[in-house]
Amino acid sequence: MDREPKIFIDTKQETGVHWPQNIQKALKKTRILLAVWSPHFFRSQWCVAEWESMLKREEVIGMSVGENAGGLIYPILFSDGKHFPEKAKERQYKDISRWGFPQKGFEETIEYIDFHRQVEDIAKELELQIEKVPAWQNDWPIIENPPIDEEPKVELMRI
Repeated sequence: MDREPKIFIDTKQETGVHWPQNIQKALKKTRILLAVWSPHFFRSQWCVAEWESMLKREEVIGMSVGENAGGLIYPILFSDGKHFPEKAKERQYKDISRWGFPQKGFEETIEYIDFHRQVEDIAKELELQIEKVPAWQNDWPIIENPPIDEEPKVELMRI
């Protein structure tokens, strides 16, 4: 990119900061959301608030429809996908679930090379998508306390 992007990661907040207010402040300045989807994402009040806020912005500026189908959300599937909300299932996402290894030492496996290449491809796609994002606006909508599905949906096999 022609400039260094500013990346907000909520796990790297300063000690003592009022984190709910800090997350809202960061979301207000966010131009694109890199959402790592898992069942936990859609049961987290904060994650859903970020996602719903970006959906509302897309609606306000007419993105993700017609010729502006790029959107302000870059979803990555980390796990599951089957039990996501219907409007999430309507989005094309980047599937990296095959690399969701919980074991230590993943970086030493041959699979890590493919994963690393996929991350490079994601970075290139994000750069292109960021270039299409409209200028920041002071009145971007922020959705607070959206309804969430707190109960995981589980399909049991019939015997």
